[in-house]
Amino acid sequence: MDNKFDNILSARSLGFCGIMFEKEPAVRRALRNLVGSPIQRGREFLRQNARNFQSVTKATPTQPSVVVEEHFALLLILEATGQE
Repeated sequence: MDNKFDNILSARSLGFCGIMFEKEPAVRRALRNLVGSPIQRGREFLRQNARNFQSVTKATPTQPSVVVEEHFALLLILEATGQE
């Protein structure tokens, strides 16, 4: 972990995992991605956000964005987790 890009590149060229130190939340996320299980985190994300998925259209100069309740994603989550 460093705040100098050249040091990160040097570490990576030697086979080490170099993480650019920017702000604390970004470093925490990078470390969590490095040592955590992506499958476990994905399932936890689905559990936490169940029944809370929406699609949002892109706003244009003449039209505001529109929020659409996302039912297809809910069916995929139900299939993946087996939990309503």
